[in-house]
Amino acid sequence: MARQVAEPAFTVVSRHERFEIRLYASYVVAETRVAGEYWPSLNEGFRRLAGYIFGGNRSQAKIAMTAPVSAQPGSEKLPMTAPVSAQAEAGMRAWLADNPQDKFGRHEYKLAQYGLSPSKVEALLERYLSRYEVEREG
Repeated sequence: MARQVAEPAFTVVSRHERFEIRLYASYVVAETRVAGEYWPSLNEGFRRLAGYIFGGNRSQAKIAMTAPVSAQPGSEKLPMTAPVSAQAEAGMRAWLADNPQDKFGRHEYKLAQYGLSPSKVEALLERYLSRYEVEREG
């Protein structure tokens, strides 16, 4: 039986055969850095963040936690997401209105600029793609 995990609110912009494009509501990411081996660091990072969201913060306020919770080996980061207050969301929306996408022009990156091709990228990501059973397109 699958567990229900809260996720940040989103609207599906478009659906494709193997993925969908989503527009997410504003949210905050809390993260901590932990040095050491992966599993002990993951445990310590999760413990720190859980303490923070369960009231171990300056205002002693409990914060709702949502998925995703992710860990990045090598970077020692363990971010968690949380909903944003109306005041914080208004501030972010004001900043976004003053700083629209492409405000200073648009820059596009092409794989070839970096000596890459779709097949080379797939080969570089093979371990990840296999580990998480990501379906290949095409």
